[in-house]
Amino acid sequence: MQIYPWEVIAIILLVAGLIYFRRKNAPPTTRDPLTGRKVAAKVEQTPEEAYMDLRRQAIETDPKHVEKADTLEARGNYVRPSDRLKRE
Repeated sequence: MQIYPWEVIAIILLVAGLIYFRRKNAPPTTRDPLTGRKVAAKVEQTPEEAYMDLRRQAIETDPKHVEKADTLEARGNYVRPSDRLKRE
């Protein structure tokens, strides 16, 4: 059995890509002032709290006030998320 050079290059590229995307998608970190080590940054809400907040908002919303995006867009009350980003 022989190992071809293209196999070695392919493995190196795949490992490099994996490391790159893991670092890119990692949560933001800060340095601990005492030890100097990287630690995860503090988040404002845990995922559970964010979920419960969205759920509370959904429960509090009156069904009569919920409309389709097409209806809101026709009235001019709806702004697409992509358009909102352009304004900011």
